[in-house]
Amino acid sequence: MWATLVDTVPLNITRRKSLDTFDSKFDILTMELDQGVIRYQIAGEGPNLVIACDPPSTLASYQILLATLANDFRVIVFEQPGFGFSYPKNNFDFSFDSYKKLISGFLDRLNLNKYILSLPCVAGFSAIEIANLNPDIITHIVLIQTPSWKGIKAWAIGRDSKRILQKPIIGQLALMALKKKRVGDWYSSVIANPNNSKAFSSDTLGQFNHGACFCLASAFQQYIFSADPVLITPSQPTLSVWGGNDESHSFTDIKGIKTLIPHAICVTFDDCGHSPEIENPIKFSNLLKSFIFNSDALR
Repeated sequence: MWATLVDTVPLNITRRKSLDTFDSKFDILTMELDQGVIRYQIAGEGPNLVIACDPPSTLASYQILLATLANDFRVIVFEQPGFGFSYPKNNFDFSFDSYKKLISGFLDRLNLNKYILSLPCVAGFSAIEIANLNPDIITHIVLIQTPSWKGIKAWAIGRDSKRILQKPIIGQLALMALKKKRVGDWYSSVIANPNNSKAFSSDTLGQFNHGACFCLASAFQQYIFSADPVLITPSQPTLSVWGGNDESHSFTDIKGIKTLIPHAICVTFDDCGHSPEIENPIKFSNLLKSFIFNSDALR
């Protein structure tokens, strides 16, 4: 917990001073909760679809997806706590439980009744937990690049082979120093199309330059490696979307989520990498429409 203060204390000192010029071009909203601030956008009408950005990507890289999905859904896209401009407060400890509470609080405050919940990668397990706790509110789950819990821990170890991010304080300080240098390498290795890779890298660096945060070390230490959550199979229809051209998941069982959710529908986009939702937003949108409005078409 003390190590996470290396991330949160500086952010709370600079909070509200990091006004991003991106916000002036788009209808960006912020919601302040007990443990942090959530930055988000809403567009469209229809079933409520909540999508979390996959760090280090921010809202800047989700504009085409937002506009595409808004033709059929009321879309709420938000930056996860500790990333982008969703600044965590000092009492946010980055644990699995804290993420669950903060995201649940965000949904409660939105007060839009029922939700399709789509959280990517590691955050997919938070979606499963929130859905289990709120079966009357969460109608569907959409997971993006989420394997089994064992698979996600193996992935995290692969991303941190020298165990630097897992070391309290050292990990936080190292990432502060290196995050801008590592952005290009990350996108070039996990995004299939080089043009997309360059665009997302430019988006993210621009946001970093305006004060976006990237508290990956705290999330690794507390969310992934502090304790294994007790997860049960959710009752909601579940769609697992996977980008097959993602070097960071070269050895991951892409259908590993079925060990927890046997009824999950698994679809792979072979032409995409780690972020299929923003790499091919039209294909992703069409898949979601089939899943929500005609699930039989995917079976």
